[in-house]
Parts: sequence; structure tokens; C-alpha cells
Amino acid sequence: MNVGNTHISGRFWGLWAVASAIGLIVGGMVSLPIAYGLGEMVGDAVNEAAGFAVAGALFGIFVGGGLGAGQQLVLRSRTDWSGKWALASAVATALVWALAFPLFVSVGEPASTPTGAVIAVLFGLALGIAQWLVLRNHLPGAGRWIVISTVSLALAIGLALSLDGEGRELLAFGAAGLLAGALTGLGMAWLLADAAPVAGGSFSDA
Repeated sequence: MNVGNTHISGRFWGLWAVASAIGLIVGGMVSLPIAYGLGEMVGDAVNEAAGFAVAGALFGIFVGGGLGAGQQLVLRSRTDWSGKWALASAVATALVWALAFPLFVSVGEPASTPTGAVIAVLFGLALGIAQWLVLRNHLPGAGRWIVISTVSLALAIGLALSLDGEGRELLAFGAAGLLAGALTGLGMAWLLADAAPVAGGSFSDA
């Protein structure tokens, strides 16, 4: 399996960071009209809380799926186990944001409340656990990914919430994607490099 040596590839890190940013931007921007449109329909038909939960779940599917798909493209050329990465990311993110949207509405602006920080940490934790389920049978020390994801995504979502506002969605998604990609890219390169002696492969920049 083509996974890595002790050299942390700068090209891998750059590709991962850019792919993460593009995936988050595309997923996030596509999600907004769909999530809020369908969420409003459910809210009118059922109740406001259900509407926001549906909007959050759809938002999470697109955001997590977009982020995961971008990362999966980078992993796919270097590993043979990345097939469920985007799916795991989408499911975990959908669950978190299905809970987050109703909470945000109940407490006010997320960036100005502790709720925003809690959701940011839960987002990184849930995504890390879901992706760890993909990693655990393939990389030694894969449990470190949960910590890497929790810290990286918490910081990225915190940045996005601080930048968010009407007309600034692209900026928020882009900044969060680049930060998340830069931090998790270093972490993934570290895990892949540590796997080389076990896997007996070499880390390719191809």
C-alpha cells in the first residue's frame, strides 16, 4: 500500500488544504438555498424546531460531504482505503448540525455565545470519530486523528462563525476550509508518515 515515509510531503499538505477549502466552499454554498428552502417547508408543515433540524441536517450533509469529498480525492491517489471518507464525513456532520441549528435559534447569534464554541468542538469531535472509523484498520495510532480533527475543526468553525454574516458566506467557508485543511493536512501527513514502517511503502507525491 502506497502510504508514506518519514518525510512529510509539502505537496500532499498543499493539495489537502486546497481540496478541503474548495470542498467546504462548494458544499457550503450549495447547501444554503437547499437547506433553508426545505427547512422552511418543514417548519411550515410541522413546527419551527423540526424545520431548523432538517435545515441543519441538510447543511451538514453538504458541508461534511464537500469537505470529505475534497479530502478523499487527495487520499485516493495515495491509499486504497479512502472509499467511505466522504460518506462518513457527511453523516457525522449532518447529525451535529441537525442539533446545532435549533440551538443557535434558541440562544441567538452563535458567535457571541458559548453555544457556538460547544458546537464547534462537537463538530470536530464527531467528524474525527467518523473518520477514525475509516482510518483505524489502516493506520497505526489512528486514534490521534480524533484529537487532530477536534482541535482543527473547532478552530476552523470558530473562525467561520466570527466571519459569518449576510453576504460574507463565501469568505467564512473559504477561511474555515483553508484553516481546517492546513491543520488536518499536517496531521494526516504525520499519520501517513508514521505508517510507512508498518506498511512497508513509500509516500508518493505523484
